[in-house]
Amino acid sequence: MQPRPDDRAPRGASPHRRLSVTLDTLPTNIPFLLTEVAPGHELIVARDGITYGALADAYITSLPTWARQRMFASVGVVDPHLDWNLYQRLAWWDEEWPVSPTSVRIVETAVPGLLTPWKHEWLD
Repeated sequence: MQPRPDDRAPRGASPHRRLSVTLDTLPTNIPFLLTEVAPGHELIVARDGITYGALADAYITSLPTWARQRMFASVGVVDPHLDWNLYQRLAWWDEEWPVSPTSVRIVETAVPGLLTPWKHEWLD
């Protein structure tokens, strides 16, 4: 899937905006929801059981620039909107692997300050 041309980040998207991610039950046609949980703090709720491939495709086509760049950096790959070929070379996951609670906890802490850890109450 080739990325679509991207719009610039919205005016309110500062580098100081916080971003968290978690898994929860969502309808099968909704890969994730992005919601503001507090002023300047966004939460991505990804569908429990979604595969890496489906979630990456949804991020590529639907996440705002600032959030997409942080999410791909948190798993060690370049934003595909910046360099599609490099993204494809660096993507280390099997597209059919399901995203797990363990993988969510790992990406939260892989790059300190990139993502804000979430409480994940139901995942514990």
